Amino acid sequence: MRFIYPAAEIVFSCLDIGALQSDVRIAFKTCETLAKSAFERDLVRSAYNVYPNIEEKNAQDLEWFLQHPFMDGKYPINSQEFEDAEQAVSRTFRLKYRERAWIFQELVPSKRVVVIHQLELIDLGSLLDAQSCTQLLKEMAESESKQAGRGFWNLWHSFSKIREVDWARACVDGGKDAEESTLQGMRSLLPLLYGRYGTEDPKDHVYALLGVIPLEIEPDYTSKMTVASVYVAACEEILKWHHVQHGGWPLCFLSRAGLVHQSPDQGYVLPSWVNNFAKKSGINRSPQSFFGVHGREDNYTWPEKWNSLEPASIHREIRIL
Repeated sequence: MRFIYPAAEIVFSCLDIGALQSDVRIAFKTCETLAKSAFERDLVRSAYNVYPNIEEKNAQDLEWFLQHPFMDGKYPINSQEFEDAEQAVSRTFRLKYRERAWIFQELVPSKRVVVIHQLELIDLGSLLDAQSCTQLLKEMAESESKQAGRGFWNLWHSFSKIREVDWARACVDGGKDAEESTLQGMRSLLPLLYGRYGTEDPKDHVYALLGVIPLEIEPDYTSKMTVASVYVAACEEILKWHHVQHGGWPLCFLSRAGLVHQSPDQGYVLPSWVNNFAKKSGINRSPQSFFGVHGREDNYTWPEKWNSLEPASIHREIRIL
C-alpha cells in the first residue's frame, strides 16, 4: 500500500477507535499539513516517478519520516501548539496497527487525505458514489428525465451496504442486552466476509475487518495458517459475541455451504462449508439475495426464522462447523 498511496489524489482514512476527538483532529491536521508541505518542498518525489530500485524508495521514505515532523513553521518549537500536536501524534502512533485503521502516516502521504472519525460511512466506493448522487440530484432538479431518477435510486440503494459496518459494530457493543432490532442487524454481519472487495488472498476477506470490528485474530499469511483456519477463527469470535440461545444466527452462512456451491474454476480452496464468496457475490448482490430471500431457501435474516429453529437443526450445523 505504501507504494500505491503516493499516486492517489485523495485518500479516505477512517479512525474510529474511541480516541479523544481532539487528539484525532490535531494529529491528522498536523500530518495533513506535513504531507502538503512535503510535496511543496519536494521532500517526496512526484507520484509518477519510476523507482527502479525499491530499496532506494524505502530509504527515501524513511529519510523523510525521520526528519522533524513539524517542518511547516506553523508549529514553532516550544509553543503550546507544537506540544499539543506532538503529543496527539504520539498517542495516535502508540495504538495498535489495526486500531489505527489505515492511518496514512504509516504510509507515504497522499496528496490529500480526508479523515473520517466516528462515522459509519467508511465504504470508499459509497463515498465516491455520493459525488455521482449529487450530480444526479442536480440533473433531477433541472430536468424531468426519468433516467436520471433511476440512476439516483440505483446509487442510493447501493448505500445500504455501509449499514453493514454499523451492524458489525453493534454486534460488539450491543452485548447480551441488545434488543431484537439490533440482533436483526447483527445477522447481516456475514456479508462483510463474502468477498465484495476484490482480493487475491481469501484471508483478506476476514483480515480486512480487523480495523472495523475487534476480532481477536492476528493476521497470519504463512502456509501454517490455512484459509479454513482463518474462517473458523472468525466464526469462533462471532459465536463468542452471542450464544446460540439467541437463535444461532452466526451459523447462517451454512445455509448455502457445501461443495455443490463451489465454483470449478475457483482460484483457491475454501472449506466445503464456506460459500464461494468471491465468485458468487458482486457489487449488486444484496445480503437478502445472498441468504436466499429471493429464491427457495429460507429467509435467515428474519428473526422469527431463527427463533423457530429446532435445537437439533442448530446442533447439526455446529457439527458441520
